[in-house]
Amino acid sequence: MRRIISVFLMLVLLLSLCGCGKNIQSNENLKNIIEENGYDTEISVSTAEIITTSELPDNVDGLRNSDKFTLVLVSSEGESAKNYNICAVDFENEKMVLFEYGNNFPLNVLADEYIKYSSSRIQQQNFNIISTYIKEYGFNFAEDSYCADAYIRRITGTNGFVPLSEAQGIIDGAIKDYFPSFSSYDYAEAVFEEGSAVINSYKCSSEVDGENVITMYDRDLNILYTSYGDELSEIGNEEEYVYDEFRFVEEDELPEGSETEEIPDSYGTTMYRVRKSANDSSSQLGAFSDYNNAVKLAQSKKGEGYKVFDSNGKLVYTP
Repeated sequence: MRRIISVFLMLVLLLSLCGCGKNIQSNENLKNIIEENGYDTEISVSTAEIITTSELPDNVDGLRNSDKFTLVLVSSEGESAKNYNICAVDFENEKMVLFEYGNNFPLNVLADEYIKYSSSRIQQQNFNIISTYIKEYGFNFAEDSYCADAYIRRITGTNGFVPLSEAQGIIDGAIKDYFPSFSSYDYAEAVFEEGSAVINSYKCSSEVDGENVITMYDRDLNILYTSYGDELSEIGNEEEYVYDEFRFVEEDELPEGSETEEIPDSYGTTMYRVRKSANDSSSQLGAFSDYNNAVKLAQSKKGEGYKVFDSNGKLVYTP
């Protein structure tokens, strides 16, 4: 009888050890899970390695049964350097979800050009920041522009791991590729908030007849104003300045009764818009109260499909 009991206990122990084996956070288990979940195209299975982990609470938005998942920083060999990925892994049920930086510009560009290929030390620092944001804002926080901005401030600010000048250079270099409507300008750059790589607006400029034409866009690519002949390095304070004939004027220069918070559409005059069609605001290069200035800009883009339309959308000039 004792022998039977001993054998039975040994079998129970062996079965329990086998069951626990599935829960072990080992590289071998990770490799199987990567393959089972179809992430072998993003992560080299044969070289996948756990660098560090962080347990997740049970209420992480965007991740069902998040308490069963462990956040894992995974390294693997790439073609020319190590690749790093952050994953939520359920070792017990062999499930895995890859963290994505989303499609929000400029975070997606910073991730592709800098974050994903940084040193192991920076990767661990970034992992700690990402862990905090996932627990606070959810697994898909990077898809929300507010949260993405907060993250960019954290990594490019005073205590960030991405040098500010390098981050801003990467973003400026990608603007024309990311926004095809800006490709018609000679220059396109971002206006950043002070001390970080968060974008406030976009500044586009071209030389027309020896004069610099600047068009400022907000983050949603709506035109703020167009300056013809006066180079402006930043947007003025809307409470102190207003738009008038392609320059900012002090409030005390305004005619009596003028509104101080309105930036174009008109100053009591017809606006002449340079764009490809009357309804295609995304292609607009500028808006002018002076017809001749609009014509000059359209002529400088002859052959590219730009025309001049008045405030009612009527075509008034074709180069």
